[in-house]
Amino acid sequence: MKNIIVSIIAMIAMSSNTYAECKSWGCNSKIQKLLVTNTGKIVVATDGDEKKANCTPIAGIYLTISPSTKGSNSIYSLLLTAKSLDKKVILRVSEGTKNCEIQYASLSN
Repeated sequence: MKNIIVSIIAMIAMSSNTYAECKSWGCNSKIQKLLVTNTGKIVVATDGDEKKANCTPIAGIYLTISPSTKGSNSIYSLLLTAKSLDKKVILRVSEGTKNCEIQYASLSN
């Protein structure tokens, strides 16, 4: 009986991280941290492994949105909504970029 309980707890723990993923194109994850710098750059950390994206994340964990990106305020609004609702987002990055520039964001199921 004890082994069954331990197995169930382990499966629940593993399943919560199974759906957070980053691939070469970007991440399908929950937002862990949002920062806005004094230059207006938006910095995003997810519960996925951003290093798997085909770009160079800042400090190995942050994706970015430049203030000059068209729609950056709308993307930031979507990210705030996703964070407050504890929902996953799809973050598409510009592959090969130095700071993992986010091209667009979409709410995920």
